[in-house]
Amino acid sequence: MSRIQLSVIVAVAPGHPALESTLDSLAAALPGITAEVIVVGGSPVVHPSIEILRHVAAAPDMLVPEAWGVGIATAAGEIVGCLSTEFIVQQEWAKSLLPMVRDQVAGAAGAIAIAPHSSGATTGMYLLRFAPFLPGSEAPATRDNIPGDGALYRREKILEHPDLLAEGFWEIEFHRRWLAAGDSLVFDPTARITFLGPVSLAEGVALRYRHGVTYGSTMVLRHSNSRMRHILLAPILPLVLTGRIARRLKARGGSLAPLIRSLPALLALTSAWSAGEAVGAMRPNGGTAK
Repeated sequence: MSRIQLSVIVAVAPGHPALESTLDSLAAALPGITAEVIVVGGSPVVHPSIEILRHVAAAPDMLVPEAWGVGIATAAGEIVGCLSTEFIVQQEWAKSLLPMVRDQVAGAAGAIAIAPHSSGATTGMYLLRFAPFLPGSEAPATRDNIPGDGALYRREKILEHPDLLAEGFWEIEFHRRWLAAGDSLVFDPTARITFLGPVSLAEGVALRYRHGVTYGSTMVLRHSNSRMRHILLAPILPLVLTGRIARRLKARGGSLAPLIRSLPALLALTSAWSAGEAVGAMRPNGGTAK
């Protein structure tokens, strides 16, 4: 068998067990690349157009970055790609990003689009998570941060930090270490993946809370942030985050209509995040810092 060039880790996201759309899009994007697809979570699956497709069992409520870590630990490829069942990839996804991941470039990712006619909850989740990574017309360039979703990374760079990988692949922590070591990240503003959802507002609120707890704990334990700062800022954080999203939309020349349409859901999601962040900062030893 030829050496595997790319291992794509597909995390079965909580509340998004259906794999068909994600796998179909990968089947169209991987021809010509020696690749394996590793599905973490859900039930074992086969696909007629994906030659190497492996399944790794995981708890149904495992967070996506934790599932990525499990998959990366079993991967054989020189490059690993991070996806979840919330997304489909564009046909040129892998072929466009693979040449960018070389030399001192630890990872590369493209912009993230949203499926047409998405609900308010789905749009709110998209804006909260991916407003810094909206599509644009610029050339690919180095950035301080890229989205983990849809990104390709040099696996050897990930394995240099086993302490982080033991907690899952929480990409922002890896990004910080790579940049400090002189490596770089590349962002391609062309949309390379599409966020499908759909997001149930109740499930979305629960997940944002869990991620907020992890973030608050991490910032106190790993980065020595002031515990009280996170707690005291929690009441105004939803407005701060919403304002930041509005500025990013305007900077990209986009309409504020998606923000206005999704505002009730967005405020619920940002409130859940801010509450979780305060709880994580208040009781940082109550969870694993990531």
